Amino acid sequence: MSELALMALVCSRLCHDLVGPVGALNNGAELLADEADDEDLVAQSVALIADSAADLAERLRFFRAAFGAGGGDQPMPADEFVATARAWLARRRVRLAMAVPAEALPRAFARRLLLLLLIGAEALPRGGTADLVLGDGSARLTVAGERLRFGDDLATALDPRTPVAGLEPRTAPAALLGRLAAEAGRRVAVTPGDGRLVLAL
Repeated sequence: MSELALMALVCSRLCHDLVGPVGALNNGAELLADEADDEDLVAQSVALIADSAADLAERLRFFRAAFGAGGGDQPMPADEFVATARAWLARRRVRLAMAVPAEALPRAFARRLLLLLLIGAEALPRGGTADLVLGDGSARLTVAGERLRFGDDLATALDPRTPVAGLEPRTAPAALLGRLAAEAGRRVAVTPGDGRLVLAL
């Protein structure tokens, strides 16, 4: 039951994150229909629709790779991983620096890395930088930016021993990462600093 409850929380979180761009698409379409004779508003509507569609596509691409079972157990090509991560982070004004791995990443490891990036980006409400260093099945993510924040609830969620009943949709990705890391014999270590945060996997 706890696994089903966690998946329900994850689904709630994903729906919440998809509502924004879908709503913007709808608003753009309504504006386009109502103001078809105003060239300036038509241009603004088209721009809104295009940007919202691109945002939605990037979110779906990232979520499919991070949460989905697409690709099965096949390794994830390094260029696909980097492109997926950078495009999604760019939408959150986070610049990703990382050495591109020479070989494809094991699919389970790639999923853990994407969840790590998701959690790190959420600590940067005003954007910033993310530096990802990969090891042999390990990773170290350092994020830095203005007004960096990382609540105790996220740190608690990363602990795989935390009961699902104490979680919320916002912390569900952290809980999922903590449990996936534990299955791989690892844990997520959190080290706060002055204007930066290190998440080690």
